[in-house]
Amino acid sequence: MKNKNNRYYILAIAIGFGIGLKVIPDLIVLLGYLAIIVFALISYIKSRPERFIALFILAAYLEPYSRTYLVLAPYLTLQYLIILIAVYTLISKKFRSKYQYEGLFYFGLFFLVELLNSFRFIDLRFATGVLTHTASMLSFLYVGSKLSFDRKVTEYFLEIIFISSLLLAAIISVVYLKGDIQWTAASNSETSGGMGPVQISFYLAIGAFAGLYSAFLSRGIARVIYSILSAAIIIIMILTFSRGGLYMLGLMIAVAFFSQKEKKYIFLIIPLGIIIYWGVGFVAKVTEGKIIDRYEQEGTSSRDLLIAYGWEMFEENPYIGIGTANYYFEVKKSKYLGSISGAHNEIIRALAEHGFIGGVLWILFFIISILQWRNKKGFYKQISMVLFLVFLASTFHNGLKLALQPMILLIAVASRPSPKFYLNKSNKEQNSLNRRVS
Repeated sequence: MKNKNNRYYILAIAIGFGIGLKVIPDLIVLLGYLAIIVFALISYIKSRPERFIALFILAAYLEPYSRTYLVLAPYLTLQYLIILIAVYTLISKKFRSKYQYEGLFYFGLFFLVELLNSFRFIDLRFATGVLTHTASMLSFLYVGSKLSFDRKVTEYFLEIIFISSLLLAAIISVVYLKGDIQWTAASNSETSGGMGPVQISFYLAIGAFAGLYSAFLSRGIARVIYSILSAAIIIIMILTFSRGGLYMLGLMIAVAFFSQKEKKYIFLIIPLGIIIYWGVGFVAKVTEGKIIDRYEQEGTSSRDLLIAYGWEMFEENPYIGIGTANYYFEVKKSKYLGSISGAHNEIIRALAEHGFIGGVLWILFFIISILQWRNKKGFYKQISMVLFLVFLASTFHNGLKLALQPMILLIAVASRPSPKFYLNKSNKEQNSLNRRVS
């Protein structure tokens, strides 16, 4: 760990506390959020994709706060930026990678089906939101196929994710400093700083993994610092009472260990297990045992019912489905849930809204992607599999629609050994870019 990273950790935590305590007014947060987005766009136009991604990650970690408290910020700001970046990449002559990402074809077909089915909308706002998110995922899959990042740059992105997680965790932790939390055996926004607990646990799970990954590769005091900060993130993640975050963190750790050849790292499971065990014990004491009740609860918070309803919709409309974003309103019928709800599972949504073709295209997308990334070597295989599988978990378990999902897809696609030219620039300029990252 470089000394300057410590300053970034302190700065991220300090800013997070400032935002959470409202010492930094929401208007300033809004201006900062929009400034990050503008600088990210400028960076990409100036052929500095590594800076663009770093800034975008920071903005993505502010997205939950933006959607909850920054009422003047457009809800889909980052998704529109993603689509704009893809359009620029398409018309620009700067990006000339010949990498063939096969999953792009199948997801592109799925988007086409989703677009055509959007003309059957019941509520245009819902259809626009779903279509925009699907377009943003397709856009970053395309952009990722035009970029390539070697191990050093990819690990730099993981470091940015870790720093951004510290910022978000600090914002949330203010509610615990204030006290007066009514602990219940269910996930709730009160324990997540007023933001969605399912979304927050997903963000923090990825941040905790990034920190633990760095801890495994570090030595001495650096490993201690990474471990302590990662433990803090895990504790705050558990305190959201959303079980999904811990499941996803476990998935990422398992995939990372089983997809690498350095067997010596297996011994680090012991301190990792101690961290998680201590964290759960600490949280159990703080929450007066409510967290134990939460994890002992049977069932999937009605997700099994939503999946069953979606399957029934598919059986009734197996060929063309019920139309893009119409699950929300179909499930409102008295024979189903009786209220508006999402499917919380993208494959079930694809089957219900687009029929057999939509479901098959979605399944082909992730199967072909996994098969292609299994052919990557070493670190590139490991990180691509970790990020892609946690993306799948977030869509299967929660059906989340967040800017961080297209972002981790981009990194998964673009993480591969860099050719001599991934930008249409000279070797001298490319080497200069690498020096700036390092």
